Amino acid sequence: MRIKIILIKLLILFLELFGKGGSLPGKLALKMDKNLFDKFNYPKNVVLITGTNGKTTINNLIFESLKKANVNIISNIKGNNLKTGIATLLCKHSDLNLNIKADVIVLEVDELTVPNLFKKLNTSVFLVSNLFRDQLDRVGEMDNIVQKFEDIVKDFDGHLILNGDDPNVVKIKDSCKSNNIEFFSVYNCKDSKKTSESMEGRFCPRCKERLSYDYYNYSHIGRFYCENDGFGKNNFSVFCEDIDENTNQITVNGQKLSLFKNNIYTVYNCIAVLNVLKVLDVNWDYACDVFKSFNLNQGRNEKFLKGNKYVVLNLIKNPVGTNEVLKDISRDLNLKTVLISINDNIQDGIDVSWLWDSNFEIIFKHNVDKIICSGSRGYDVGLMLKYKGYKGKLIFENNIEKAIDKIDLEKEYSYVLSNYSGLSKIRKLIERRV
Repeated sequence: MRIKIILIKLLILFLELFGKGGSLPGKLALKMDKNLFDKFNYPKNVVLITGTNGKTTINNLIFESLKKANVNIISNIKGNNLKTGIATLLCKHSDLNLNIKADVIVLEVDELTVPNLFKKLNTSVFLVSNLFRDQLDRVGEMDNIVQKFEDIVKDFDGHLILNGDDPNVVKIKDSCKSNNIEFFSVYNCKDSKKTSESMEGRFCPRCKERLSYDYYNYSHIGRFYCENDGFGKNNFSVFCEDIDENTNQITVNGQKLSLFKNNIYTVYNCIAVLNVLKVLDVNWDYACDVFKSFNLNQGRNEKFLKGNKYVVLNLIKNPVGTNEVLKDISRDLNLKTVLISINDNIQDGIDVSWLWDSNFEIIFKHNVDKIICSGSRGYDVGLMLKYKGYKGKLIFENNIEKAIDKIDLEKEYSYVLSNYSGLSKIRKLIERRV
């Protein structure tokens, strides 16, 4: 095994010289030994983060916070969250006897990968941020995902951290016998609503009776309870009781914190981080410092500056995340161009019907003079926009390089939205242009 690990390490070093790496070394390592994950010697603390939205941001915030606390940590901060990418990370940071050279491992893990790796990785902390309908052709119905998570935590005796405002997530606790189950929650904020158009979260996942909501923070996320069986009535370990949109500050468990971005997504991500630090017995002050100045990951509201003009790049992959991006765009009242690139490759999910469930209408009346449609499903995007009532100029350009060239950099802000497979190339093209 030593020779195999040496070869993998050399391959990782070689690929890193060219700015690559990712999943290839891990793929080769797993071909050499399919039981590789069982053979690593893991540290005491292995934190797994999963969920439909936010796991990359949560993962990287935890990484930066623990690094600031001088914790010896490794993490897949570049987002390689499948088996092969995680195998690469572990091979890189192990010695020849497969001892992981870290005190804490923090991993974001794709929802479908979690059941395969949960026990193999000796998970000590399991965080589920949220669960939405996402790429149904790849992931399957929500009930299937929840059931798989319930199955893996049946004999889990570590710390289970759940979003207490998501009924899909809270259901996971029903099968877990651990005494270490914690919930985080956000009190109603300025944008909270009494009703929601979301089809999710309407019925109790336990008894199937209709759920009652005091408020919705977004989609089906909010303060819910079942009048029939009491589902949803939990105590919260980490609770955000106030959001001050004027100062970008929130109050959590009585403590005021400043955030790098003030939206409801960021609030949930940050309190999830605080819950993990609480479990690891790490002072919140380290996270507070990180929250003030954190830069979002590639494709997460990433800004590219040319002169005093910005191009903003965002990953979109499901209605809930897309709607939050569209809300941000609608707040910009300046004249702007939007480019939407949608592919249907395997990693994207070949079913792009989620576009129709996204609220693109909210940007139509906010000075969007043209929308550029690109990617293998660019014409589907254009059809959807026309059907929803967009009256501005539609431009179709399958060649993404030419599509990027059509962005008007004279405008103060332009926005580029892309799903997974096109994101990396688009980012490089924008960098080259600006």
